[in-house]
Amino acid sequence: MSAAPNRFQGLRPGTEFGPYTVVRCIGVGGMGSVFEADHRLLQRKVALKVLHAHDTPGVNVRERFMREGSTLVRLSHPNIVTVYDAGELDGLPYLAMELLVGETLERLLSRTGPLDPARVVRMLAPVADGLELAHGKGIVHRDVKPENLFVTRDERGRDCVKLVDFGIAKDLRISSQHNTIIGTPSYMAPEQLLGAKSIDGRCDQFSLAVVAYEALTGRKPFEADTVLELAEQLDRGAFLPPSAHGVVVPPGLETALVRALQTPVEARFGSAGEFAFALLGSITDRTLWGPAPPSAASMVTSGVVPLDRARASAPAAMRTTQPTRPSRSPVALASVASALLLGAALVLRAYVARHDEAPTQMPARLVESEGVPTVTAAATPAAPAAPAAMPTSPTPRSGPTDVTQPAPTLGPSPRRAAARSPAGPTGPAEGAPTLRLER
Repeated sequence: MSAAPNRFQGLRPGTEFGPYTVVRCIGVGGMGSVFEADHRLLQRKVALKVLHAHDTPGVNVRERFMREGSTLVRLSHPNIVTVYDAGELDGLPYLAMELLVGETLERLLSRTGPLDPARVVRMLAPVADGLELAHGKGIVHRDVKPENLFVTRDERGRDCVKLVDFGIAKDLRISSQHNTIIGTPSYMAPEQLLGAKSIDGRCDQFSLAVVAYEALTGRKPFEADTVLELAEQLDRGAFLPPSAHGVVVPPGLETALVRALQTPVEARFGSAGEFAFALLGSITDRTLWGPAPPSAASMVTSGVVPLDRARASAPAAMRTTQPTRPSRSPVALASVASALLLGAALVLRAYVARHDEAPTQMPARLVESEGVPTVTAAATPAAPAAPAAMPTSPTPRSGPTDVTQPAPTLGPSPRRAAARSPAGPTGPAEGAPTLRLER
């Protein structure tokens, strides 16, 4: 293994640094440098971030650098850069992170200008979900800006934005007596810039909304020449909506950004997850997504928003449920059975009515029921009539000869009246004008 490099010489290509071999230098900053390196044992390419500057007086750069590593190790999200390893070799603190291929959003915007609304949402809504994860673990980034959003591509060739640089992230679980104003003023939330004693994840929501506003219009919602003027603008909270800059913005998207950019903290979305769903819900139009707009479920399962936090953080008006088959309850089955029985009864009634005109055998005589004056009852029972001889030719459908035919003014036919009347010598029920059969 090569001798350990001097901290002021930097790392050159081919240098072995612990289990890593430096391939090339990616970038150099005031506090450190980032190298492409190979992990010799795992055969994996990494981005090796090494701190090489002296500690700035009054600022514990080393502590901040190592805190970034310990913070990122706790976060596992497709839109937050992944840290594989952290430590110190020969007095040089380092972080080994996933190697990203692409460019920062800052460079992309300077190269292309304002972006299409659908692309802005597809790029930044997943970042809002990543912030929701970080906030759930008590971590506030405090420096969300285009320079810290790295645009790369996923396996399908789609935009995938990674949130990087948690160097000044705040762990809300650790109490601090210091009220330090830290971040980039033009992207800072009012409470952050004005030095509020306590902040939460909604300051990251504000910063991400500023980024989205700039990506849509090419301008920031609050612009000033000095930090003092900027603070005054933020305190007033007055800004133009994105559409005022001559760009076509879906109404839902503009509403979401205006809400996230409110100066009062309580006027913003309750969480970054709610902000993410408001963004996604604003571009479900076919003209923005293409021939088939995706459902919320497809956006979740495709990796845009993890399913567990998607359901938990979605506002009630935006939560979606999968369609279910209507249940076949016993009441519904009973209704179907009743309908079938009713139909069968109607068919049977029609059948009986059709055959009532020509019964093959009838009782000897009919007895008048109360209230029916057209039928005369016999005083004594008549002898049974002999059965009629079998006709040699078809007989017209008419009543048998041994039955006194009722007048047409009678209601139901004798057979049906007999079916409804109880057998025996007793009379009909009081007030019920029915016919009774006697033999």
